[in-house]
Amino acid sequence: MYMPIKPGKVAFPIIIALGAVTGILSYILFSQAAPGPLFTSGQFFEPTPAGIPTGEIKEGQEGETATAGAGQESGANTTGGDQTAAIPPDAVTISILQGASVQGNPAYDPETAQASIGRTVVWKNDDSVPHTATSGKLFDSSIINPGESYSIAAEEIGAGEHEYICTLHPYMKGTIVIK
Repeated sequence: MYMPIKPGKVAFPIIIALGAVTGILSYILFSQAAPGPLFTSGQFFEPTPAGIPTGEIKEGQEGETATAGAGQESGANTTGGDQTAAIPPDAVTISILQGASVQGNPAYDPETAQASIGRTVVWKNDDSVPHTATSGKLFDSSIINPGESYSIAAEEIGAGEHEYICTLHPYMKGTIVIK
């Protein structure tokens, strides 16, 4: 005697298995295309510690944030704890904004910065992933890790309007105007 197999008894396990395979393949493919690291510091994300400046504009400093100090070499990345003391007080600071690595988000604050020849220009990474500030052969910060900064004398960049990008996230674009 012929007993037909009910479609639900076969179809349900097949649908579950195909869903699992599709989910695993999607995770693998999308993790390869992610713009930044999926995990930092082992397997867990560590938020930016409290007290690190986020690039806010202080009163009377239109488009600039005073966050740098003396004794810093041009073109050097600064590392370590509180970098507020390491950036010259007259520096033009460009903040790499939180979430800048996501395409479509604002990347730099200000997007177009201005500095005179005698000033220092500083890029401060306020994001949770590494970035760069690169303008062809004029300047290249290499990797600026979260909480770190990169500075260069405006005279080393030279007068004019210079576009720059993050080489890790090329859709992040900004401009520095040196007068």
